[in-house]
Amino acid sequence: MKISFKESQDKLSMKIYLDDMFIGSVALELGSQKWGMNPAFSYRSMMFLWNEAQQKHDSAYEAGKALVKLYRQAYRTADLDDDEDAFNLDEILSFLRTAISK
Repeated sequence: MKISFKESQDKLSMKIYLDDMFIGSVALELGSQKWGMNPAFSYRSMMFLWNEAQQKHDSAYEAGKALVKLYRQAYRTADLDDDEDAFNLDEILSFLRTAISK
């Protein structure tokens, strides 16, 4: 999973890419000096993500990471390399074959 940040010319926003795919942007809100997310994907039908999408962050980096997390939750694209509880499908199938043959 590769996260890329592309800064705008005015330095008030950044485009966020996940594995070279644009997923949205983050922008500095001048009044609060906090960074907000602008997802380029649909999440509004998932009420449990609404609050996360509205959160403000202290840096563009934090907001970008939160945007990636929101994207992964919305599309359930968890990277198995990052998951300590990940399992190997070949191991499961081997176990099932062994269990069935007994």
